Amino acid sequence: MKKIVLFFSLLLMFAFTPPNGPETPISIDIHAASFSDFCKLVYEKTQVKIFYKDADVQKIAVSLSVNAMPLVDVVKMAIAGTELKVSVWNNQLVILNSESLVTDFPELIPEGSVHESKETSNYMEVRRADSRTVIKVGKQDRSKRNQLVNLKCKVLEAENDLPIIGATLYVTETQTGAISDIDGVVNFAIRAGKYNITIAFLGLETKKCQLIAYDNGSFEVSLRKASIDIGEVNVFADKQSSIVTRDPGMERITAKSVRELPTMIGERDILKISESLPGIVSVGEGASGVNVRGGNSDQNAFYLNGIPIYNTSHLFGFFPAINAEIVKDFSIFKGFIPLQYGGRLSSVFNVSTKPGNNKQFYAKGGITPITANLILETPIIKDKASLQLSMRSSFSDWVLKKIKAGAYSDSKSQFYDGSFAVNFDAGKTQNALFVYRSSDRFKYSTLTDYQYATTGVSFISKYSITDNIHNRISLIGSSYGFETSEMSNASTAFTHNYAINSLELKDDVSHFISENLQLEYGANIVFNAINRGKVK
Repeated sequence: MKKIVLFFSLLLMFAFTPPNGPETPISIDIHAASFSDFCKLVYEKTQVKIFYKDADVQKIAVSLSVNAMPLVDVVKMAIAGTELKVSVWNNQLVILNSESLVTDFPELIPEGSVHESKETSNYMEVRRADSRTVIKVGKQDRSKRNQLVNLKCKVLEAENDLPIIGATLYVTETQTGAISDIDGVVNFAIRAGKYNITIAFLGLETKKCQLIAYDNGSFEVSLRKASIDIGEVNVFADKQSSIVTRDPGMERITAKSVRELPTMIGERDILKISESLPGIVSVGEGASGVNVRGGNSDQNAFYLNGIPIYNTSHLFGFFPAINAEIVKDFSIFKGFIPLQYGGRLSSVFNVSTKPGNNKQFYAKGGITPITANLILETPIIKDKASLQLSMRSSFSDWVLKKIKAGAYSDSKSQFYDGSFAVNFDAGKTQNALFVYRSSDRFKYSTLTDYQYATTGVSFISKYSITDNIHNRISLIGSSYGFETSEMSNASTAFTHNYAINSLELKDDVSHFISENLQLEYGANIVFNAINRGKVK
């Protein structure tokens, strides 16, 4: 009897339905609203009713910003990420759990005939190129309305899974955004609910996703390379240019820019590119080093994954001491130097290496008339841990032997450098071990012997103390040794060697207090042991 009464009630109600229907275009802009409030707003705009069970929608918070979109598509966006399905019944909408409302008899198909499945057609349609990816973070049963959740998004290149530095993430509903750091990570805080986000980076395809944030968590987004055609570009200067959005005196050179550098006998010098930047000039012809804003070359600090590098060149400045093939990011602070670098005199050159390939084995090598190099990368635990090994050495003695003048044919000039890196990503914790060794020697016949070497080890651990406090601990040890021998005159011949050893412990903390407030603080302690050696 109840079913009969319900049937006639629905029949009488639908008989007076206004002309608006599920395909009526609707514009709506709401944030973290309950599903019942969403349905009331829809009815006020279109006079279309939405039938549902309260138990099925009580945990749904609707955040949408659409313009002139068919109503049925708007409702589908509102329930995306759940098992609910929407069906059309007499110009009204019915929402059921895990099933659609049956409105037609099944199609009769003659036996033996070929028939294209409607399900297959629908499957292909919802995966068309312009459809948005749905990303769920956290568990739905832990979600609370208006709860502030802390999210971490890692932005990667689709081709090689390398982190993208400087990618932008924009949340449409809150009109807020953030930029990925040196590890390609974007940390941000929003209220629990559904949002439309846009992730973009110059030269890569922009990706638009629907984010369903239930609780604290993390997710990854991969961007593919894009080909962009542009027309005429006009650049206008502004006398009142704002410097709020960037660090004054800070320059960043990406790995892509390094790969585009011209080569010197097959080797790219990442330090030479700094000479094209304002305020940086070369020390002079035939010498290595740079002067920054009037400072001396010995007032510049060079770091490789936190390891101090006191001599940045091989073979009298013709080759860099850092292999450009393993560089991920190269930052130069030539004006305002951040406090975490300890207040250097003139400038700081900070070089970070890329992590090894944790997907598959990778090898790259090259040989020139003077040098040879090899890079090996392999996963230890797929998608989590990787190992990287780089080696480079010279065999330039044959060049000196071709010189017939003086004692050059009896001289030696050689160098080598190598690195060993292990990276482990356990989700909330990332650990990186990096070992570096560089050595140079030049011997001019039996008259002069000149050699120096750098050895360094760094261990960096990043983890989350809480969902909004992220910590980075660095333990760094280095040793730089130098030795010279002068034997041109027996009565004044001498040998002199010295060494600089250092050990550093550093702690950096990023504290997200609210959506608009972030604090960065930390501490470090450095122990330097300087051995001036002996003159014999």
